[in-house]
Amino acid sequence: MRENIGFKGYTGIVYMFVMLAACAGVGVWLICLWATAEEPNEVYLPLGVILAAVGLACGVLGVIRCFRPAVLVQLDEKNVYLWQRKGTVAVSLRAVSKVEAGEAYRSLSRSGSVTVTLNSGAKVSVSGLSDPLDVRIRIERAAEAARAAAEKKAKPGS
Repeated sequence: MRENIGFKGYTGIVYMFVMLAACAGVGVWLICLWATAEEPNEVYLPLGVILAAVGLACGVLGVIRCFRPAVLVQLDEKNVYLWQRKGTVAVSLRAVSKVEAGEAYRSLSRSGSVTVTLNSGAKVSVSGLSDPLDVRIRIERAAEAARAAAEKKAKPGS
């Protein structure tokens, strides 16, 4: 049975929508200021367009993150399941060589990412996790337990 261990962080989504409101609002205001001025400043239009585009990009990223599933990482006795854009990737716990977690300490969101490195050198990562350090610890413990069980099974007479 799969256990849910990694959940989507919502504060990053809120920040994206705040950036949408702030940047797009100021950008549209500058464009309107440029359009209605008797002697328009040539800086208002390009700066307004840039800010509006940044706000729009933040809004698109916020909407994309809203449609991600609530559970991004699952775990069972044999595999860890990591959500990717193309679908969930199952990684054998015995193939895990290293697990890294990164958390945005300077950000108010406190969200981060987990990167799983396999014995073959391939990496699978998930970003936007609400507690990446706990997810890393749980994957490492499960990988150690799976390797120990495989070694015990491989030894004759055990």
